[in-house]
Amino acid sequence: MEVEIDKKTKREIKKTVKKILKDCSLNTMTEKSVREKASAELDLDIDLNDASYKPIVSDCVEEFLVKAKAESEEKRAQLQRPNTT
Repeated sequence: MEVEIDKKTKREIKKTVKKILKDCSLNTMTEKSVREKASAELDLDIDLNDASYKPIVSDCVEEFLVKAKAESEEKRAQLQRPNTT
């Protein structure tokens, strides 16, 4: 059974997930461990491993990784540009 999730709760989940991703090693953190850590940190008495919440966390992780990759590629490109000053 799908749970109806209000916008405030979604915002809190996304905020918590982003905080966790910023503070963790992306080489060792799994999506499941992000969900478990976020569930523990949120003061909402919800289990983010529940099927209703997984897509919210998954989308947030995907968005974070895409942004991190773009930022990494931009930094790499800046380092490879010749210094013309």
